[in-house]
Amino acid sequence: MRLNSRLRARHKPRHHWLMDANRYRQVIAALGLSQNAAARLLGVNERTGRRYADGSLPIPADVGEWLELILRTKPRPPGEYEHD
Repeated sequence: MRLNSRLRARHKPRHHWLMDANRYRQVIAALGLSQNAAARLLGVNERTGRRYADGSLPIPADVGEWLELILRTKPRPPGEYEHD
């Protein structure tokens, strides 16, 4: 069964969520997390978290998506908001 074009537009591939090790380190730093704290938050062992950070283990798409979502929704202190 083929998806029609309207459904395909809503179900785009999630490759844009793929996160590399550099972005992983940037995001956890922006969230104020150590590698070990990030691993605990993600529910993986600390070695897995280190391997995400050094690039020896690919970061699952859902992990990258979740971290990016947390970063986008993280409250910022007053004065850090952009003004239009």
